[in-house]
Amino acid sequence: PELAPAPERAAPPLGTIGDLAFPALEHATLSNGVPVTLARRTAVPKLQLTIEFDAGTSADALDTPGTQALMLDMLDEGANGLDATQLAEAQERIGASIQTGASTDTSVLNLVALSDNLAPSLDLAAGILLHPTFAPEDVARLKATRQAQLSQALSSPNSLAQRTLGAALYGTHPYAQPSDGLGDAASLAALSAQDLQAAHAKWLRPDLARITVVGDVTMAELKPLLERAFAGWTTPAGPAPVKHLDAATPQARARILLVDRPNSPQSVIMAGRVLPMDGTAKNGEALDLANDVLGGGFLSRLNADIREDKGWSYGVYSGVTKNEGPRTLLVRAPVQADRTGDAIAAIRTDMAALPGEKPVTTEELQRVTEGAIRGLPNQFETNAAVDNAIRTNVRLGRPEDYYATLAQTYRRIDADDIGAAAQAYLQPGALTFVVVGDRSVVEPQLQNLGLPVEVLPAPTTDSE
Repeated sequence: PELAPAPERAAPPLGTIGDLAFPALEHATLSNGVPVTLARRTAVPKLQLTIEFDAGTSADALDTPGTQALMLDMLDEGANGLDATQLAEAQERIGASIQTGASTDTSVLNLVALSDNLAPSLDLAAGILLHPTFAPEDVARLKATRQAQLSQALSSPNSLAQRTLGAALYGTHPYAQPSDGLGDAASLAALSAQDLQAAHAKWLRPDLARITVVGDVTMAELKPLLERAFAGWTTPAGPAPVKHLDAATPQARARILLVDRPNSPQSVIMAGRVLPMDGTAKNGEALDLANDVLGGGFLSRLNADIREDKGWSYGVYSGVTKNEGPRTLLVRAPVQADRTGDAIAAIRTDMAALPGEKPVTTEELQRVTEGAIRGLPNQFETNAAVDNAIRTNVRLGRPEDYYATLAQTYRRIDADDIGAAAQAYLQPGALTFVVVGDRSVVEPQLQNLGLPVEVLPAPTTDSE
């Protein structure tokens, strides 16, 4: 027998979205002047500790390109009388994990440790940070590894597009340094153990450092252990190096840079423009939401048009960087090769339509604002995520309660605010487009776009 139709039921009402509960922060300063910030979280008996330096890949503007990342990679290859294997075994014995790395603005040493083993974990981390060996044979081995990584980057359309665009947008600004930290073949070949030792002494110094800790430890327990582990780490007599993030960038202009990659079945389009604002500028949340409308998610306009409606791409994305220095608008679209020109035209049309021809709709406003608010708790599930948020606030000059009050900030933003941000910062007029693809297929498609086209050969790893 047929089943009776189910009774109609109303969807449950949406619950009230509360503000984010962000951990309270405690502060201290070590005897060598290094500031310490602690966010206590006791759910798991472990912690994340980050020693952050005002350096990063942009510091390579004052050194040989590729120096910073290679120097950081060398720290755990041998230190304090232990080789790489012995350092790895020492971490395993105490349940610690020590890693190094560089972003555009900062260089970091990260320590994840069990709370009960914090003292020996700090001793091990301090030895790696302060007393690296820089053995010539290890330097040679890592240089060869990074040369191979560079070769791989230059054969990857995405990496090639990113490197080309960064250099075009930033010229001689520190942010023109490749964000992958690999430099180029000639610079990698030139680096020596002495160069890395000099960079270590130049950049990893107390007056460029901050320590952030998130996890199960009190400040009363933490500070004495830090003082003991880093006893003797003092600021050198000379002045600290300064990255000139206020340096001028080239005048933005609309153009297409075509990097010839023969036989590519698809083209990688990457476009960008340096914005007239830096990461410390206030009230940038409307711009973040405007980007969400344009290309910040799967339901954004660019993705809905070029992927869902036209079927030319697996996904189109836009974003605005949050570096300490100049922020950059970026658009990325891998597309089928025979639609490269059409895709560039569609990107420019979609961007120009916001907010003029197509203002922010009520549905878009609700989606991006409530989506951003509801997504906040997911962003801080781990100690590492909280640690990164604290450090970002410091780097960008935000108040400590920035994330705790961010939901309120989003609620105050309306469609007009989002439209004004899009009009000011997300227009396509001065975008530089980089296209990595088969010139024989792509170049004829670019002739009717009204943009000057410059053809570039694909770079090689030949250092000569």
